Amino acid sequence: MSDFKNLVDKIISDAELKKRDIVDKAKEESEKIVLNKIEEANDYKEKILNRARVEGKELREKMISKCELKIRNNRLDAKRKVLDEIFDKSLSQLLNLDKDEFKSYLVRTLNNLKLNGEYGLLISSDYSDIIPELLVDLNSKVSDDLKILEVKPSDNLKGGFILEKDGVFINYSFEVLVDSIRDEIEFEVSNLLFN
Repeated sequence: MSDFKNLVDKIISDAELKKRDIVDKAKEESEKIVLNKIEEANDYKEKILNRARVEGKELREKMISKCELKIRNNRLDAKRKVLDEIFDKSLSQLLNLDKDEFKSYLVRTLNNLKLNGEYGLLISSDYSDIIPELLVDLNSKVSDDLKILEVKPSDNLKGGFILEKDGVFINYSFEVLVDSIRDEIEFEVSNLLFN
């Protein structure tokens, strides 16, 4: 029986060794799995952090760009307001010429135009009281090639004048002239003021 007991002890001993071996391998496998999962979690965490850094940097750059654009637009609006004020003030000064200044302006401008023929002249109704003397002055001081047949006041014309010949109108109203000049010199004025 002692052989039998030795055999059972040997089987139990072998089983115990096998059990420890299986448990040790299971522990090793579980540790590998845990380490792999920890490594995967760390990789995932790094990817998330990197993505967050990139997205944060992009968001920061977008915000900076948006703020710079807003600042640029505000500066442009301020410059536009200053230019508007300058040209509005210029127009206002032209619209408020006294009668002598207006007559001088009219004679000078008509002489510079170098027109030929007979024309009608529209002026602001603000100057309607000088029409008779204006007609005499213009025809005596303007080139012999140009004859002003009549001068009419207009409630629609705020300043400047309009020439008319055979249904064709040449508009020298101050509003039109300032708008035209503004298109030509606005860039230069802007450079003088803001550079």
